Amino acid sequence: REFCDRYGKLPILEPSNDFHAYTSGLDLQCLLRLCDGRGDVIEFGTARGQTTLVIARHLSYSRVVTLDVDKDLVEPGAYQACDLRPKNEVGEYFHDTPEAERITQVFVHPSGPHDTATLCRLGEFGAAFIDSLHTYTGVARDTSAAVSLLTKRGRGVLIWDDAKYKSGVPILLAQIDKAMPGRLENL
Repeated sequence: REFCDRYGKLPILEPSNDFHAYTSGLDLQCLLRLCDGRGDVIEFGTARGQTTLVIARHLSYSRVVTLDVDKDLVEPGAYQACDLRPKNEVGEYFHDTPEAERITQVFVHPSGPHDTATLCRLGEFGAAFIDSLHTYTGVARDTSAAVSLLTKRGRGVLIWDDAKYKSGVPILLAQIDKAMPGRLENL
């Protein structure tokens, strides 16, 4: 209710045969509302592509660049708790849809910094949605890349999924909040 009072009516996300109703979560609602008119969106964590498809459908003027870990580059035994999918399943929900022409899918190395120079050539990002590896290291890496991409424009919206539930996300956000009080808002 507080979000609606502050930011206005939320867009309605209608489930259809090609994506599930769960994608109408509040974090995605916030992303869509706050990103409206801000430019391209970068998503960290494609998975099967349900969220990617919803973003592309509801921000029809924007390009969406979606990143996911290249499972072929993951060392055996690494990321046991993470849901890493084979490449043919990553993004399967938006493949062969009209929105696919505005979606760029990028596979990234599972460790080390993102190549933000290459990512900058893919779009002028006004918003980022982080829902990838929920380890502290993974969230910190994605956040660093997102901040770098957003600051090229001088402004932007950054939304983290699972900010209260997955171990690495709330730890990183607490550190950011401590270093920059008042800059984060829990929606």
